[in-house]
Amino acid sequence: MTTAEVSECGKFYTLNGRKIWISNGGIAEIFTVFAKTQVKDMTTGEVHGKISAFIVEKDFGGVTSGPPQKKMGIKASNTTEVHFNNVRVPAENLLGDFGDGYKIAMNILNSGRFAVVCALVGTIRKLIIKATNFAATREQSGTCISNHGIIQKKLARMVMYHYVTESMAYMISGNLDKHVSDLHLEVAICKIFASEAAWEVIDECIQVLGGIGYMKAGGVEQIMRDLRIFRILQGTNDVLRVFVALGGLQVSVLGPPSPGSSAPLLGLRADTIGLPTGISLEGVVSAHLVDTASLVRRPSPRGGLRARAAPLPPGHPLLTRPDSSSNGRSTAAGRTARPNR
Repeated sequence: MTTAEVSECGKFYTLNGRKIWISNGGIAEIFTVFAKTQVKDMTTGEVHGKISAFIVEKDFGGVTSGPPQKKMGIKASNTTEVHFNNVRVPAENLLGDFGDGYKIAMNILNSGRFAVVCALVGTIRKLIIKATNFAATREQSGTCISNHGIIQKKLARMVMYHYVTESMAYMISGNLDKHVSDLHLEVAICKIFASEAAWEVIDECIQVLGGIGYMKAGGVEQIMRDLRIFRILQGTNDVLRVFVALGGLQVSVLGPPSPGSSAPLLGLRADTIGLPTGISLEGVVSAHLVDTASLVRRPSPRGGLRARAAPLPPGHPLLTRPDSSSNGRSTAAGRTARPNR
């Protein structure tokens, strides 16, 4: 844990502690550091810990880093531990207000998760090109393997994953352009889908390439090693699934958050996710797909209504045990990948 103690004069904070898994930790000159500060309630006398964010420069002194970690992939990223030993940080380097650290961290994570989705769109596209070019030139039994149905099925799945992932990226960017601020759940769901879609695509790509895909010379084994981290960084997919499920369940129990609340799982729009909107897909999809689109969309509001029909009391296992909400959280991610709103 990293702590920050304010000086008696109030002109600086003293930071102590360490951070692990810091990207570019060994070469960075400026850090955004989140540290726990102790605050005394003047009414009750109780001491509470609050998270604040600071801009820390290496030149302040006391900032050191460990050796680069030896990783499975993304080896170009200099990942190290960063240590803070009595680092004096000027008070004006406090980001936002005192105790705003959680809010700032969530905004940073949202941006990072959105960046993951956008990056993986390009990665998936590259893998599709790699697989299709190989399939169109590799001959087996007197014909290109692209003429075999089983290969066509793999390529179709890869294209499907790319289309959905790219659509999710455009959906988030469109809402950002409209200055929609409450996108925590949507960004989390999109990050889950994109990272798992990319993993499916790299697996199919290697399968299409066969033995060549398994060799370093094939040019895709490194991509597989690099892609594995995306189901872990910016919040593991397991934790994000719980975040999505509890985001809706806790709103039905506790109600919308109060203004300024720092409750981590609540969003003002979480209460409406999966509920009927009255919006039809007619006119949005091709006329040939209206009936199919209706079948795809129908389960979403049904699931939302069922969840609302059975409100959960505080302390219920679905709210306290992450494994208990697996069905709901997976369903929510799956519904988002379909046109349901």
